[in-house]
Amino acid sequence: MSFHEPMECLLVSRLPEGPEWTYEIKLDGYRSQALCDGEHTQLLSRNGKDLGQRFPALLPELAKAVPPGSVLDGELVALDPSGRPSFSLIQNSATSDATFVFLAFDLLRLDGADLTQRPLSERRALLRASLRPTATVQLSESLNIPAAQMLELVRSHGLEGVVAKRLSSTYEQGRRTGAWTKMRVELSQELVIGG
Repeated sequence: MSFHEPMECLLVSRLPEGPEWTYEIKLDGYRSQALCDGEHTQLLSRNGKDLGQRFPALLPELAKAVPPGSVLDGELVALDPSGRPSFSLIQNSATSDATFVFLAFDLLRLDGADLTQRPLSERRALLRASLRPTATVQLSESLNIPAAQMLELVRSHGLEGVVAKRLSSTYEQGRRTGAWTKMRVELSQELVIGG
């Protein structure tokens, strides 16, 4: 099994809309790939570096969850006590007692077959059918709801943003074409200033 250079998201100020788009929560963690050849399981960073030594407890969970001959694209997150991804907790993983979870959002290989030229809708269906979720390896949900509703959902839960993906998109390794976009959500706070 070999590492695939990750497909990138284009930063946008407005989400694309329409039935050809699906939305995911923008996760605040480490982009990573899980590779399982049936005998060995690896967890690699977005640059192909080994994350298994830093997060060894995830490797047996990935071996249970990921079908042999598969490569999954996803995000490694640390969950805070309220269940939200926290980048500071994952950065300080050596001293953190946070729960670390791999959230899979794409399937690049299955049974050794390359799926990158198939549309996202097919890859997601195969991922949903083949992944065997555990407590720390989960499917990142994809939502087919209006963009405004997705933004409100993200804001109301204090999350980082939204990723929009064209359902017909192939997996374009290392490219930022606009078939995948991301929008950060500005969280505002009311402050009272006394003087």
